[in-house]
Amino acid sequence: MQEEPVILGVDVGTHACRAVAVGPDGAVLRSVQRPLTLRTPHPGWAEMDPHEIVSATDAVVREAASWGPVAAIGLTTMRESTILWDRATGAPLHEAILWMSRQSEGYTDAWLAAGLEPEVHRRTGVALHPRFSASKIAWLLDHIPGARLRAERGELAAGTVDSWLLSRLTGEPHQTDYTNACGTMLFNLHTREWDAELCQWFGIPLELLPVVRPSVHDFGTVRGEVPVLAVLGDQQASLFGQACFTPGAVKYTFGTSGVLTLNSGPNPKLHKGFTAGVAWGLSTDEISFEIEGAVPHSGHALQWLHDRMGLVRDLRSLDVAEDNGGVYVVPAFTGLGAPSWDATARGAILGLGLDTRPEHIARAAVESLAYQVRDSVEALTTEPISPEVRVDGGAARYDVLCQFLADILGREVLRPPTVEMTAVGVAHLAGLATGMWSSTEELSELWRAERRFTPAMSADHRDALYGGWRQACARVGGFEAPARSTRRPLQRRP
Repeated sequence: MQEEPVILGVDVGTHACRAVAVGPDGAVLRSVQRPLTLRTPHPGWAEMDPHEIVSATDAVVREAASWGPVAAIGLTTMRESTILWDRATGAPLHEAILWMSRQSEGYTDAWLAAGLEPEVHRRTGVALHPRFSASKIAWLLDHIPGARLRAERGELAAGTVDSWLLSRLTGEPHQTDYTNACGTMLFNLHTREWDAELCQWFGIPLELLPVVRPSVHDFGTVRGEVPVLAVLGDQQASLFGQACFTPGAVKYTFGTSGVLTLNSGPNPKLHKGFTAGVAWGLSTDEISFEIEGAVPHSGHALQWLHDRMGLVRDLRSLDVAEDNGGVYVVPAFTGLGAPSWDATARGAILGLGLDTRPEHIARAAVESLAYQVRDSVEALTTEPISPEVRVDGGAARYDVLCQFLADILGREVLRPPTVEMTAVGVAHLAGLATGMWSSTEELSELWRAERRFTPAMSADHRDALYGGWRQACARVGGFEAPARSTRRPLQRRP
């Protein structure tokens, strides 16, 4: 049992809830994890039991607290996932609709047809897309009997996972932070307030929404004992954990999705194909902003090779060829992500030859993750970008990926000792609030690389490989799949 107080970083993700204990040196001392159950009641839907989210979070906090004294908690959660509940009783009215769920797509299609997207992006920094919470809230209000009328009377609360957990674990009034509010498609980046006109356009009563706080704030105490002093969205927590505190600092997270996140400084910056948001708010006056380029199913491509195709025998060792054998894999399972956002694209394997082996396809899939990072870097040429890229997420543990990323970018790639940086990042922010660390400069000094990957590829070879990738992407757009074939019984000759 440790004697010195620690900071707990609690990370509630799509598949698990995790707590880490972080000591004064900024490193993880211990961790505990509980699984979460993802439900898919219909094709394209993704839901979760709100009670399970609370019970799993409470369980990891209780276990972590048993290790010794805890000075504070930092909370980070999957963004955009949405819950509707009764303010008086705290009872949820429906399952949590997760960020990747497509059940509210009809709402965003209608809003796109009405020409709302340019103004939505200008005000909120995000695209008009079913991923963000606004369409999920509208869907809940229309599909739960009496919900809209009750919402207008102020009887209901709608929020992201952070606000749901804060309500249930601390008993404090309905609240969220800047970074999670950015994922709702209702938060005005420029005023840092809910946009009443957008709410009116989308048919969402303002009475539903939480109070928005800076990311550093006294959000209440868990069981009256430990204060929650920091709240961040998951990508922002990773950016903070990677000590990307200066404009131009960049990290890439190789998770189920791949996300490039760039510290864009003290003012919001809008770029086509990218989202903009608050990176963190140390106070109402100390705000840092970020630019994000997200790629759906980036790291999922490797799982697909293993689970569905059987082309990778063991994801721990990731047995791939030394080169791609002229093969390119474009993992556009649901379209291409940032910066092109081509929803008509579909996944493809190109360049197959008689000498192609499974190891070549596996290698090409690994390379596709790195090419997608370069796509985002190439599209942000007007932004000052650091000559080094810090990486995290599950796939960042693969040396072959990190080295190829350094080669294809022509930039150094730095990997920290732990690749799960979200819980660490929000713990660092909470520790800053307690005074465990005095400044972001001190946290920068604590950050270190477990390994540094240096480019070892010629510029000509780098550009030739990337040119092949761009050709491959150009061939997968505009694909309209015919109806799936069905098995028919053989017709016997008379």
